Amino acid sequence: MNIMVSGIGGIGGYIASVLCAHESDVTLVARRKRRQSLEKNGLILHSLLMGERVFHPAVRYSGVGRDTRHDIYLYEDVFPRTGTAGCYTVHRPRHDSSSGDEWCGS
Repeated sequence: MNIMVSGIGGIGGYIASVLCAHESDVTLVARRKRRQSLEKNGLILHSLLMGERVFHPAVRYSGVGRDTRHDIYLYEDVFPRTGTAGCYTVHRPRHDSSSGDEWCGS
């Protein structure tokens, strides 16, 4: 399964780490310094459950839109009224003309 994750902060980074541990094709979307750090150092996980691990998934610049290569997209949604992050949305596109399925969980 091909997965793309954006919003690689504390929560998004943990989600991406778990996915990297179980899936072979995970792509991260990040901007400037975060992207440079991920490319140089990898995605570093400090977890009591999963231990100390480093993953080296593909990293894309956030200015690039979605592509049809990925089966699932995870991205951080922002509440419009407050401008704060509210949840991660999972989008599974269909490879036909329909838009696909979305789930949001906080």
